[in-house]
Amino acid sequence: MKSSNLKSQKIPLQANSLESTRQEILRRIQASGYPPNGLLLNSSFLGKNGQNYAADIIVFSPDAVLHIEPLLVVSIAKNGFTFSYEWVNSFQDSGAKKIIWFNGKILKLFYLNSQEKYQELPPFLPNWAEINQENSIFSQHFKSNLTPAYDLKQILSDLHDHFYGNSNIRIPSRLGTEIQKIILLKKFDEEQPHNRSNFYIAENELPQGLNGDKIIPSDAVVSVANRLRKLLTQYDLERNEKQKLGNLDLDDQSLYHAVFQLERLSLKKTPTDVLGDALEAFRVYTVKREGGQFFTHRYVVDLALHLVGFTGEKHQTLADISCGTSGFLHSAKNIIINKAQAESIITEEEQNNLVSELLIGLEVDQDLVQISNTSPEFFSLPKMLVERQDSLAPYGTWKKEISERIQPKSRYFMVGNPPFGTKIVVKDTETLKRFSLAYAWKKAGHKWQKSTEKIVSRSPDILFIERNLDFLIPGIGRMVLVVPYQILSGPKEGFVREWLMTNCKIIAIVDLPEDTFQPYTGTKGSLLVVEKRLNPNPQWRDELDYPIFMACPQKIGHDRRGRPIFKNNESAEIDVDLPEISTAYDAFLAGNNPSQVSELAFTISSQFIKNNSDIRLNAAYYRPSSIDLRDKLITIVKQDLSLTITPLGDLVKDIFYPGRFKREYTEDLENSVPFLGGSNITQLIPVTEKRILKDSIHYQQLALKAGWILITRSGTTGIVSSVPQNWEGFAASEHIIRIIPDPEKLHPGYLYGYLKSEIGQNLLKSGIFGSVIDEINSSYIASIPVLHPQDKSYADKIGGKMYKADLLRYQASILIQETTQTIENLII
Repeated sequence: MKSSNLKSQKIPLQANSLESTRQEILRRIQASGYPPNGLLLNSSFLGKNGQNYAADIIVFSPDAVLHIEPLLVVSIAKNGFTFSYEWVNSFQDSGAKKIIWFNGKILKLFYLNSQEKYQELPPFLPNWAEINQENSIFSQHFKSNLTPAYDLKQILSDLHDHFYGNSNIRIPSRLGTEIQKIILLKKFDEEQPHNRSNFYIAENELPQGLNGDKIIPSDAVVSVANRLRKLLTQYDLERNEKQKLGNLDLDDQSLYHAVFQLERLSLKKTPTDVLGDALEAFRVYTVKREGGQFFTHRYVVDLALHLVGFTGEKHQTLADISCGTSGFLHSAKNIIINKAQAESIITEEEQNNLVSELLIGLEVDQDLVQISNTSPEFFSLPKMLVERQDSLAPYGTWKKEISERIQPKSRYFMVGNPPFGTKIVVKDTETLKRFSLAYAWKKAGHKWQKSTEKIVSRSPDILFIERNLDFLIPGIGRMVLVVPYQILSGPKEGFVREWLMTNCKIIAIVDLPEDTFQPYTGTKGSLLVVEKRLNPNPQWRDELDYPIFMACPQKIGHDRRGRPIFKNNESAEIDVDLPEISTAYDAFLAGNNPSQVSELAFTISSQFIKNNSDIRLNAAYYRPSSIDLRDKLITIVKQDLSLTITPLGDLVKDIFYPGRFKREYTEDLENSVPFLGGSNITQLIPVTEKRILKDSIHYQQLALKAGWILITRSGTTGIVSSVPQNWEGFAASEHIIRIIPDPEKLHPGYLYGYLKSEIGQNLLKSGIFGSVIDEINSSYIASIPVLHPQDKSYADKIGGKMYKADLLRYQASILIQETTQTIENLII
């Protein structure tokens, strides 16, 4: 068999599923300290029985002469391939000390015990120090050997599935609380001064046998569970009554399983919000789907605190009034401690007092309050860092002890990731009437105006913006919030942006990477950083211009399924570009061009926002490529007087799409027409089984006319097509915008070609908005600048080519249909 030494083999960057799995395990091996000259790829070794054993990866001692009795053997399976214990049996006489099976998601590890039988170990790759020991120590693991949990979300997700189907608790919210207790005990154990872990499974407690014969001795289950409960007793002894965990309610078998799956992980070394990751996995069926909470990635938190200017100074009070698992407060506490140490505030008591004076969190969910206050970082603080409180409730109804700690106009910084979602709204009138943003707003010209009487239900993400601003010190207070992309870009949310510009100055806006909240939701969000004005300024459009920092980072360190992405195959460094944005922001503060630090960052003048009728605030809208294109069009017109620019809306008769209503499909072919969706409009012959009756009350709104131009407005946004003659009378989805050209003003073929060109497509992309589904609206399309000849006859000549192409498209479809019909008639 062909083999190669890892030192001389470059791992390919592009790979299929199997090769990607190989690269992942090789990356872990290299990160775990294995010497390259001891590894063989796609090779074989001689077993004790004299047979050859093939493997994907074989690890020998670097000074080994013969390829026998390898220290580790790794077999790689395709992603999703099911593990079988027959694979273990196939290595029984091989002499390999440890064997691993890996399919990219599931890792199985076995070691050859003193009886020369393979026995299953917790599913973690041993590091080189362990694998090279003659007598591995199983009684207690050294903490120094624990490894970061880069795939913690997947591990906890698998734990959830196991507990939900096998434990004595089947309620997701209770499972979330119980696993948090176990995680807190794991972290507590790691923070003890000795190097021996008490969160472990001893060698004599490991599962016995394989597959159908696999059993876990009952005394081993009890021993592991009791050791965990002893750890809990030690934990509670160091905490006050409010911070104690009390009991572990999971049964002994489940506690054993949790320790087996988690024992080799280091939560201290894991570079993510451990509590947030756990809740994402265990409360996905409750909090996320019903409450709209998306827990904030640590890299997002760090960037947010940097952008808002929090440095841990003694006067910098900070609050998070929708704190969830307290990710912002955890990071803020670390900043305060580091600053205190730099200023020679060394004692833990002094540091804890400072943290308690500067920070407070509010959260309505009691489970989250308990989890935050019982975390190892917060248990020794003199005051509870997180209080239970509905932050949107009228301030006068708050508990006295909370209102004494946080008052309106008192905080230097407000931070957070408020709950957002389309299915959750606040309806209580007593609550709503205290918010300006809860009143009805109407657009008059380019300005939004608030109703003095009408109150409407609002989603909490909008109300939290105003409530956070209430607590800021006027003139100096700053706020950074994670807000849904829709608030910064959607046409219906323009009133929120009008209110923001009136009450704040925009400091920075960062559109977060699309996968930030994956794998649980595709919701897109942005960081909004503002400074509260000394007094509201309804005439903000007339004020002097000022610079605004913007950025569009692309990498969050994991893919849409939550799997970690690393900078390269030989590194354990997560691939994320948010720290790069922090550096670019520092350049911006120093008066330099942030684009010279990162091509993802740029600066705009507030004038751009003033000139935008929709008050768009999303960074993508102002990307230099979009702004430069519009400027380039203006420059071209100045240089070539034969050309001009006209807003698209001024060149057509109408731009519209039908209202939304229940579709009633039919199988009646004679009295119906095809119903087209967005994917159909680029097909030569549309393929759809959906049909609408011609006498339907909605048909006239849906019907198409030959010569119209179509643009998809949601989902795969910006696809452009035209309506050929044979589509006359077809019905089309309300997700397709219709443009009715005006030939007297501009040839329809020219406009069609313009929108399909690279110029038109880039202009369409810059108008996309939406937090979950990409959308574009008619008003934006009407504003698109159309570059065209002043000489209408020349425009007609250009457009005529597109018209001819459209005619050929029609003729081609007729010929194809006639041909297929002829062939079908032969069969009939």
